[in-house]
Amino acid sequence: MIRKYFDSARHVEFQIFGDNHGNYIHLFERECSIQRRYQKIFEENGLSLIFLITPETSDERIRKIDSLSNGFIYAVSSSSITGKSTDINAQETYFKRIASLKLKNKVLIGFGIRDNETFTKACQHSAGAIIGTAYIKAIENAKNIEIATKAFLNSILHSL
Repeated sequence: MIRKYFDSARHVEFQIFGDNHGNYIHLFERECSIQRRYQKIFEENGLSLIFLITPETSDERIRKIDSLSNGFIYAVSSSSITGKSTDINAQETYFKRIASLKLKNKVLIGFGIRDNETFTKACQHSAGAIIGTAYIKAIENAKNIEIATKAFLNSILHSL
């Protein structure tokens, strides 16, 4: 009798980020039932669920995320929202704290990575950096995305 309720059950999560000033943002609901249903396909195709951590994430939670991960861990560089200019230098203590945990998974830093300086700084403290908004802005009005992408990568990878 109870089995009929399990067949239609769903597992839903919400990701909510908050800062020390009472500001919060949510990233909508995440349908985890889909992940469970397609876990074998994920594994067969080398796809991984990527977890995010923030400066407010506890060491205990980071270690738990590390134990559940098989790809990389996305370290959000600040409690700000993506696309907003942040001072990556102010997060050095956070980056050093993550490095001191000696995690099994690589850590990539994102949010606020927009130029050679921020990219280089992020890479000094992690296995790499994730660039989102800056790249989208660089190509949004491009007539040729390939040329715009090459120019953007050149500006990120080489000092001006």
